[in-house]
Amino acid sequence: MFRLLLTLFFVIFSHQLSSDDHKEKGKEKEMRKMKESLGYWKAEDCKKISEAAGLFIYFSYELLEESDKLKQQGKELESDKIAEGGVALSQVAANYAKTFEAFCKR
Repeated sequence: MFRLLLTLFFVIFSHQLSSDDHKEKGKEKEMRKMKESLGYWKAEDCKKISEAAGLFIYFSYELLEESDKLKQQGKELESDKIAEGGVALSQVAANYAKTFEAFCKR
């Protein structure tokens, strides 16, 4: 008996969750418009910012790896210059991430 009631409860409850789906889509569009009017950027622009931040992080990692290889070869001066570039790119990535957080985070 308990299993029957529990099953019935879940069937009814799951039906209630999906019944208002069309209302949520309208609210989502309304919320998106409101956020854009408050200064939030469009989703496609936010995606570009996110991808750029990821790209800068990737290149930063590659430069730091190259710097490490040069350091192991005893080329300290070259290694330091490459490492500076890696650090600079990681700072640019952090700036892009902050921009994303300020204008895109929903």
